[in-house]
Amino acid sequence: MESFLVSYYVYFILALLAGLIISVIAAIRENRKEFSFIKPAVCVLLLIIVLGGVAARFAYTGIAPVVFNDEFLYVATGENISHTGQATPEVYRSYPPEPWSVKKFFPPYPQLWAVLIGIVFKFAGAAYKNAAFLNLVLSSLTPFLIFFAGLFLFKKVLKNNGGMLSQYLGLLAASFWAFLPVAVKLSGCASPETASAFFIALFLAMSFFFRLYPTNKTFLAAVLSLCAVVNVRPENMLYIILFVVFFYAAAKKPGKKAILAGIAILILFASISMMIMASGHFDTERAKVFTIETRPGFENKWQNMGANLVNNLLFFLGKNQINPIFYTIVLCLGIFAAFREKQKWTVRLLLWFAFSWFILSPFPFGDYSNANSSDAFRFSLHMYFPMIMLMAFGVIQLEKIKFIGSNRNAAGIAGILILGLCIISLNLGKPFLSSQALSGRDYERAKEIGMKMRDEKIEAFFISPSPDKCLMMKYATGFPAGLVETQQDIENLKAGNTRLFYYTSQDIPELYLRELQMDVFLRVTDDDEYSVFEVRR
Repeated sequence: MESFLVSYYVYFILALLAGLIISVIAAIRENRKEFSFIKPAVCVLLLIIVLGGVAARFAYTGIAPVVFNDEFLYVATGENISHTGQATPEVYRSYPPEPWSVKKFFPPYPQLWAVLIGIVFKFAGAAYKNAAFLNLVLSSLTPFLIFFAGLFLFKKVLKNNGGMLSQYLGLLAASFWAFLPVAVKLSGCASPETASAFFIALFLAMSFFFRLYPTNKTFLAAVLSLCAVVNVRPENMLYIILFVVFFYAAAKKPGKKAILAGIAILILFASISMMIMASGHFDTERAKVFTIETRPGFENKWQNMGANLVNNLLFFLGKNQINPIFYTIVLCLGIFAAFREKQKWTVRLLLWFAFSWFILSPFPFGDYSNANSSDAFRFSLHMYFPMIMLMAFGVIQLEKIKFIGSNRNAAGIAGILILGLCIISLNLGKPFLSSQALSGRDYERAKEIGMKMRDEKIEAFFISPSPDKCLMMKYATGFPAGLVETQQDIENLKAGNTRLFYYTSQDIPELYLRELQMDVFLRVTDDDEYSVFEVRR
């Protein structure tokens, strides 16, 4: 079954993406008159916010790895998809380089992000910067979707002047996301979290749209966007619960045929995602690599979970300068306002926020403050979706802001003030934004080494027992790289009669080096801060 999925997964995802685009267009065209209440001035303000977010991403982040070396597995899978259509990384095990013939998902996670990379590589060429630029585009467009998610949510639940007020709240939500430090930080790398956030924002916009206008077309658009969400990241399966409890149960039901079609489509794509994850769980080799283990320093998972919960509370107080204190203050206003409102929708919003904050804490990686892991902050993105809705709702509860009625200037001044504070908060988080991940430092050093080798006209082939590390070297240097895990791999490399090899890990015994008769090799030494690449002759 896994071999079948590796060969045909791309076609399933392409069909899903085509269906998603068609369904979203059809849902919008069916209800296009419902968008007429949006004022031209609001469109201009939204454009300014989106462009401001783009400027922030160029100003505060660069094209560099952030999420350890997992990014390169997705990039390699995307490259292989662009060449062969196979949803497995392009890794070599011999020289001259021959593609890895084993049809396995590596990592054993849903690969919609890799399919998107493959599409870009098909037209722009296979390079890490192209995958990262795609992330930058998706990250820049996400505030646009956040605006519509907030617009449809608040237009549905607010009774008095809901149309005008919902536009204001949508702009606030878009502003909060456009200048969110975590979103900005992840926008310049090739990890799947940014693409995940984009599709989650689309799912929320379509789901709130369905609640507001419950038709067959809006329902199918919401279901197909959910199918895309569950095929980007494993933890996104939780959004199925969110859809059933918070959206479908709270909306008027579409026709029976649409319900049956939606359920069938969701079961199909959720099953594909689960089968991919199960394939890695039952494979001894991959289960060893991708097993979720208790972090060093903790005796058991419960101790690890307790530390995560404490750190995730301190996260709101600015630990490691990841979450702005300003966001926490406005969040408190929103929580207070939601409790005071005492309506079903505010209860759902509070439960959604609490669920998103807690649900990943039991896992070793569920530490949003980076206290126990250098890149766990990325998982906080899930929590920010309900959080910014609460924040937007909290802003209008300030007694000095009376948007309804004649005092519209107060709302405009407040909006400008909020936007300015978002930008200031982003600037205050510069230490977090400018900090370079371990994988980023490795990547930059490897690029330097690759340039030196080209200047000296050295032809290199990198080898490593770790697929993510050898792929990092491949994309950083532009030279091919291969896996060395078994004696057979060594024999394959020897049979290639190569002149020169490099390697990227201390895990290869000196015996292997002698067997390969390498006269030049690359050694990695680790200290407390970063990895240093040393070239020896």
